[in-house]
Amino acid sequence: MKIFNFTLLSSAALFAAFFIFFVEDGKSKIKKYIVSSVIEEKKSDCKYDCSCFMPNEFSKQLNDYLTSYIYKSEKTGVWPSLNVSGLRKKVRRGDLVFVPQQKHFTQDTFYYSYALLTPQTCELMDSICTDFNHRIKGSSVHKAKLIVTSMTRTISSVNRLLKRNRSAVKRSAHLNGNAFDFSFSRFTFHRSLTSCEKMYLQETIAQVLFDWRKRKKCWVTFEKYQECLHVVSRGN
Repeated sequence: MKIFNFTLLSSAALFAAFFIFFVEDGKSKIKKYIVSSVIEEKKSDCKYDCSCFMPNEFSKQLNDYLTSYIYKSEKTGVWPSLNVSGLRKKVRRGDLVFVPQQKHFTQDTFYYSYALLTPQTCELMDSICTDFNHRIKGSSVHKAKLIVTSMTRTISSVNRLLKRNRSAVKRSAHLNGNAFDFSFSRFTFHRSLTSCEKMYLQETIAQVLFDWRKRKKCWVTFEKYQECLHVVSRGN
Protein backbone atom coordinates (compact mmCIF):
# COMPACT_ATOMS: atom_id res chain seq x y z
CA MET A 1 0.00 0.00 0.00
CA LYS A 2 2.87 2.32 0.94
CA ILE A 3 4.59 1.49 -2.32
CA PHE A 4 1.38 2.28 -4.20
CA ASN A 5 1.02 5.63 -2.38
CA PHE A 6 4.65 6.48 -3.06
CA THR A 7 4.23 5.68 -6.77
CA LEU A 8 1.06 7.75 -6.91
CA LEU A 9 2.77 10.70 -5.23
CA SER A 10 5.77 10.40 -7.55
CA SER A 11 3.51 10.36 -10.60
CA ALA A 12 1.60 13.39 -9.32
CA ALA A 13 4.86 15.25 -8.70
CA LEU A 14 6.16 14.33 -12.13
CA PHE A 15 2.87 15.42 -13.77
CA ALA A 16 2.99 18.71 -11.86
CA ALA A 17 6.57 19.31 -12.96
CA PHE A 18 5.66 18.66 -16.60
CA PHE A 19 2.57 20.87 -16.30
CA ILE A 20 4.58 23.75 -14.81
CA PHE A 21 7.30 23.32 -17.46
CA PHE A 22 4.91 23.34 -20.41
CA VAL A 23 2.77 26.18 -19.03
CA GLU A 24 5.82 28.29 -18.28
CA ASP A 25 7.35 27.40 -21.66
CA GLY A 26 4.05 28.29 -23.34
CA LYS A 27 3.95 31.62 -21.52
CA SER A 28 7.55 32.26 -22.54
CA LYS A 29 6.76 31.52 -26.19
CA ILE A 30 3.68 33.74 -26.07
CA LYS A 31 5.74 36.51 -24.50
CA LYS A 32 8.44 36.14 -27.16
CA TYR A 33 5.80 36.20 -29.90
CA ILE A 34 4.25 39.40 -28.50
CA VAL A 35 7.66 41.08 -28.18
CA SER A 36 8.60 39.97 -31.70
CA SER A 37 5.31 41.32 -33.08
CA VAL A 38 5.86 44.67 -31.38
CA ILE A 39 9.40 44.87 -32.78
CA GLU A 40 8.19 44.05 -36.30
CA GLU A 41 5.42 46.62 -35.95
CA LYS A 42 7.95 49.23 -34.83
CA LYS A 43 10.20 48.34 -37.77
CA SER A 44 7.21 48.79 -40.08
CA ASP A 45 6.38 52.14 -38.47
CA CYS A 46 9.99 53.22 -38.92
CA LYS A 47 9.45 53.21 -42.66
CA TYR A 48 7.41 56.36 -42.28
CA ASP A 49 8.89 57.88 -39.13
CA CYS A 50 11.72 60.32 -39.88
CA SER A 51 13.20 59.75 -36.43
CA CYS A 52 14.00 56.13 -37.41
CA PHE A 53 16.66 57.01 -39.99
CA MET A 54 19.30 59.64 -40.58
CA PRO A 55 18.71 62.23 -43.33
CA ASN A 56 20.88 61.45 -46.38
CA GLU A 57 21.97 58.18 -44.76
CA PHE A 58 22.47 56.53 -48.15
CA SER A 59 22.40 59.59 -50.40
CA LYS A 60 25.67 60.96 -49.02
CA GLN A 61 27.43 57.68 -49.87
CA LEU A 62 26.60 57.99 -53.57
CA ASN A 63 29.59 60.08 -54.58
CA ASP A 64 31.10 58.71 -57.79
CA TYR A 65 33.05 61.33 -59.72
CA LEU A 66 33.08 61.89 -63.48
CA THR A 67 36.63 60.55 -63.68
CA SER A 68 35.42 57.29 -62.09
CA TYR A 69 33.19 56.34 -64.99
CA ILE A 70 33.54 58.58 -68.06
CA TYR A 71 36.13 56.42 -69.86
CA LYS A 72 34.07 53.25 -69.33
CA SER A 73 30.91 55.10 -70.30
CA GLU A 74 32.42 56.23 -73.58
CA LYS A 75 33.76 52.75 -74.28
CA THR A 76 30.54 50.81 -73.59
CA GLY A 77 28.01 53.40 -74.74
CA VAL A 78 27.26 54.97 -78.13
CA TRP A 79 29.28 57.64 -79.89
CA PRO A 80 27.91 61.15 -79.13
CA SER A 81 25.38 62.46 -81.64
CA LEU A 82 25.57 66.01 -82.92
CA ASN A 83 21.79 66.38 -83.12
CA VAL A 84 18.46 64.51 -83.29
CA SER A 85 19.29 63.21 -86.77
CA GLY A 86 22.25 61.35 -85.31
CA LEU A 87 20.06 59.83 -82.60
CA ARG A 88 17.57 58.58 -85.18
CA LYS A 89 20.35 56.72 -87.01
CA LYS A 90 21.36 54.99 -83.78
CA VAL A 91 17.76 54.00 -83.12
CA ARG A 92 17.47 52.46 -86.61
CA ARG A 93 20.65 50.46 -85.95
CA GLY A 94 19.33 49.30 -82.58
CA ASP A 95 22.11 51.03 -80.64
CA LEU A 96 19.51 53.11 -78.81
CA VAL A 97 15.92 52.25 -77.92
CA PHE A 98 12.96 54.53 -77.25
CA VAL A 99 11.85 54.54 -73.61
CA PRO A 100 8.05 54.91 -73.37
CA GLN A 101 6.18 56.15 -70.33
CA GLN A 102 5.89 53.28 -67.87
CA LYS A 103 3.40 52.57 -65.10
CA HIS A 104 6.17 52.47 -62.47
CA PHE A 105 7.93 55.76 -63.30
CA THR A 106 7.19 59.14 -64.85
CA GLN A 107 9.24 61.02 -67.40
CA ASP A 108 9.81 64.69 -66.73
CA THR A 109 9.59 67.35 -69.42
CA PHE A 110 12.87 66.85 -71.26
CA TYR A 111 14.28 70.16 -72.50
CA TYR A 112 17.87 68.99 -72.94
CA SER A 113 17.59 65.24 -73.41
CA TYR A 114 15.62 62.55 -75.23
CA ALA A 115 13.81 59.41 -74.05
CA LEU A 116 16.44 57.11 -75.52
CA LEU A 117 18.89 54.70 -73.87
CA THR A 118 21.07 51.77 -74.83
CA PRO A 119 19.08 48.51 -74.48
CA GLN A 120 21.11 47.41 -71.45
CA THR A 121 20.73 50.76 -69.71
CA CYS A 122 17.00 50.75 -70.37
CA GLU A 123 16.79 47.34 -68.71
CA LEU A 124 18.82 48.58 -65.74
CA MET A 125 16.55 51.60 -65.23
CA ASP A 126 13.45 49.41 -65.42
CA SER A 127 14.90 46.99 -62.83
CA ILE A 128 15.80 49.85 -60.46
CA CYS A 129 12.28 51.30 -60.70
CA THR A 130 10.76 47.87 -60.05
CA ASP A 131 13.02 47.41 -57.02
CA PHE A 132 12.01 50.83 -55.67
CA ASN A 133 8.29 50.07 -56.07
CA HIS A 134 8.74 46.74 -54.33
CA ARG A 135 10.42 48.36 -51.33
CA ILE A 136 7.71 50.97 -50.76
CA LYS A 137 4.95 48.38 -51.11
CA GLY A 138 2.74 48.38 -48.02
CA SER A 139 3.67 51.93 -47.05
CA SER A 140 1.33 54.91 -47.03
CA VAL A 141 3.05 56.15 -50.20
CA HIS A 142 3.16 52.83 -52.06
CA LYS A 143 1.73 54.41 -55.21
CA ALA A 144 4.47 57.04 -55.47
CA LYS A 145 6.45 57.00 -58.72
CA LEU A 146 10.00 58.02 -59.51
CA ILE A 147 10.47 60.93 -61.91
CA VAL A 148 13.18 60.47 -64.55
CA THR A 149 14.52 63.95 -65.28
CA SER A 150 17.10 63.20 -67.96
CA MET A 151 18.29 60.50 -70.37
CA THR A 152 20.32 60.78 -73.58
CA ARG A 153 21.63 64.13 -74.80
CA THR A 154 23.18 65.37 -78.02
CA ILE A 155 26.20 67.65 -78.41
CA SER A 156 23.78 70.42 -79.38
CA SER A 157 21.56 69.96 -76.32
CA VAL A 158 24.60 69.81 -74.01
CA ASN A 159 25.83 73.13 -75.45
CA ARG A 160 22.41 74.67 -74.78
CA LEU A 161 22.44 73.28 -71.25
CA LEU A 162 25.92 74.69 -70.57
CA LYS A 163 24.60 78.19 -71.20
CA ARG A 164 21.92 77.73 -68.56
CA ASN A 165 23.59 75.45 -66.02
CA ARG A 166 27.15 76.17 -64.91
CA SER A 167 27.50 72.83 -63.13
CA ALA A 168 26.80 70.91 -66.35
CA VAL A 169 29.78 69.26 -68.07
CA LYS A 170 30.61 69.12 -71.76
CA ARG A 171 31.98 65.58 -71.55
CA SER A 172 28.81 64.00 -70.21
CA ALA A 173 27.86 60.34 -69.89
CA HIS A 174 24.40 61.37 -71.12
CA LEU A 175 25.97 61.67 -74.58
CA ASN A 176 26.73 57.94 -74.56
CA GLY A 177 23.16 56.77 -73.99
CA ASN A 178 23.97 54.95 -70.77
CA ALA A 179 23.07 57.58 -68.16
CA PHE A 180 19.82 58.78 -66.61
CA ASP A 181 18.76 60.91 -63.65
CA PHE A 182 16.11 60.48 -60.95
CA SER A 183 14.72 63.41 -59.01
CA PHE A 184 15.14 62.94 -55.27
CA SER A 185 12.99 65.92 -54.28
CA ARG A 186 9.95 65.28 -56.48
CA PHE A 187 7.78 62.20 -56.89
CA THR A 188 4.52 61.57 -58.70
CA PHE A 189 1.75 61.10 -56.14
CA HIS A 190 -1.98 61.87 -55.93
CA ARG A 191 -1.50 64.35 -53.08
CA SER A 192 1.16 66.61 -51.61
CA LEU A 193 3.85 64.67 -49.78
CA THR A 194 5.02 65.60 -46.29
CA SER A 195 8.69 66.40 -45.75
CA CYS A 196 9.03 63.08 -43.90
CA GLU A 197 7.49 61.13 -46.78
CA LYS A 198 9.79 62.87 -49.25
CA MET A 199 12.81 62.00 -47.12
CA TYR A 200 11.61 58.40 -46.84
CA LEU A 201 11.22 58.12 -50.63
CA GLN A 202 14.56 59.84 -51.22
CA GLU A 203 16.42 57.49 -48.93
CA THR A 204 14.59 54.47 -50.32
CA ILE A 205 15.68 55.16 -53.91
CA ALA A 206 19.15 56.08 -52.60
CA GLN A 207 19.35 52.72 -50.80
CA VAL A 208 18.16 50.91 -53.95
CA LEU A 209 20.89 52.62 -55.98
CA PHE A 210 23.45 51.98 -53.25
CA ASP A 211 22.68 48.25 -53.48
CA TRP A 212 22.85 48.18 -57.30
CA ARG A 213 26.10 50.15 -57.16
CA LYS A 214 27.49 47.67 -54.62
CA ARG A 215 26.71 44.90 -57.09
CA LYS A 216 28.79 46.82 -59.65
CA LYS A 217 25.87 47.46 -61.98
CA CYS A 218 26.18 51.25 -62.02
CA TRP A 219 27.87 54.38 -60.76
CA VAL A 220 25.76 56.91 -58.88
CA THR A 221 26.24 60.54 -57.91
CA PHE A 222 24.06 62.44 -55.47
CA GLU A 223 23.82 65.84 -57.15
CA LYS A 224 22.60 67.99 -54.29
CA TYR A 225 22.17 71.27 -56.14
CA GLN A 226 20.54 69.68 -59.18
CA GLU A 227 18.28 67.68 -56.83
CA CYS A 228 18.83 64.48 -58.74
CA LEU A 229 20.55 61.11 -58.54
CA HIS A 230 22.79 60.68 -61.57
CA VAL A 231 23.04 57.03 -62.64
CA VAL A 232 25.53 55.60 -65.16
CA SER A 233 25.31 51.98 -66.28
CA ARG A 234 28.52 49.99 -65.99
CA GLY A 235 27.64 48.00 -69.07
CA ASN A 236 28.41 44.57 -67.58
